[in-house]
Amino acid sequence: MKDWAPCSLPLPDFMQDKILINDKLYEIEVARADSDHVGYVRLKADRIIIKIPSRISRQEQFDMYRKLIAKVEKYLQRHKNREFHEKAKIRFCSNQNVEIMGRHFSIYINETGSKISKAVIEGDAIKIYLSGGLSKEKAGGIASSLARRAISRVILPDFVSRVEQFNSQFFRSKIGDVRLKDNGTNWGSCSGKNAINLDFRLAFAPQGVRDAVIVHELAHTVHRNHSENFWNLVYSVMPDYKERRKWLSENKHRLAPGCGFEGIS
Repeated sequence: MKDWAPCSLPLPDFMQDKILINDKLYEIEVARADSDHVGYVRLKADRIIIKIPSRISRQEQFDMYRKLIAKVEKYLQRHKNREFHEKAKIRFCSNQNVEIMGRHFSIYINETGSKISKAVIEGDAIKIYLSGGLSKEKAGGIASSLARRAISRVILPDFVSRVEQFNSQFFRSKIGDVRLKDNGTNWGSCSGKNAINLDFRLAFAPQGVRDAVIVHELAHTVHRNHSENFWNLVYSVMPDYKERRKWLSENKHRLAPGCGFEGIS
């Protein structure tokens, strides 16, 4: 599925920027994708993010927008007593020890006089060397990003192996690159060239939950939408898919360094 970005143009007059549901005010973000795929809606703590394809008529955009707003309203009414959480932020700090997918990592962060910040992997040690003159906030963000990328290089083969296993058994698609990223609004994506992008936070989830996201993205190599055929394929591969994704939704705020969890194995 192609990437999308928040719309920089003024909202069409039929699109609201806020909506009140269950006595709570939600901001609405509308994003346009350079594709003809179906739209979707994502719910965050106080925001509703709507994706609408750009290659459809204004009337079709209106109909899709109205349908997606109605969908989220119905969902919130049905779960009005449920607490919603944001994804956990990925933050690493110096002298931190973390267990990720059965591997132990020790994080060390040092400031240097060099102009370039970098990460070096030495056994189970991730050594971060930061350039000088950075503010505390910027240094923390760069260090965390470098640590995440370094750890990703170590654990990525496990994700690739799992993708290949499910693909060869159920989908038989030609797969592009598999990458781990710090995804903002989704757990995974599948590009038009079948590159699979997965959220780094999945490394802190049980294997069964990681598998659910992998199956979802592999199903997009066959069906580029969320049609009935798409969901039939997903559930034929993983009948308890819904239970696994529910766990992910309920525990996403805990999937970060230093957080424990229990549940699906």
